[in-house]
Amino acid sequence: MLDLGASHKLQIIVLTCNPSDYAALGASQILLRAENTVTSPLPPAPSATSDPAPPSADVEASPVSVAVPATANEQRQQLIACLRELGGKAGNLTLRQSLGWDEVTYNTVKEGMIVSGALLPGKGRGGAVALRDTTFST
Repeated sequence: MLDLGASHKLQIIVLTCNPSDYAALGASQILLRAENTVTSPLPPAPSATSDPAPPSADVEASPVSVAVPATANEQRQQLIACLRELGGKAGNLTLRQSLGWDEVTYNTVKEGMIVSGALLPGKGRGGAVALRDTTFST
């Protein structure tokens, strides 16, 4: 159904804890992370017996900065560049740590690139990948 909707040029937003399940659909993943935390606690909720306080005009919302991730294409290019620096093939953990990505981002980009044929999956305790023009030694 998602593919049908996308083929009819509908914008589809999927909120999921398993983005790798949707990587093969060619979608862009956007991760939202709060970079600033609120330092003052929220005011206590009014009790049922007290009169609610009127809204104050001088209260400002605490700003929350959202980290906007690189586009999917930029992430693919970063992964390819890092993999080339590592000799064209690497274990998943080594590559993910070299990129500085969280596991969800890495797995989503990696799986999409495997599906598209840009990467070859390899074996190993933690798995591995190689650029299409690189082969794994047996």
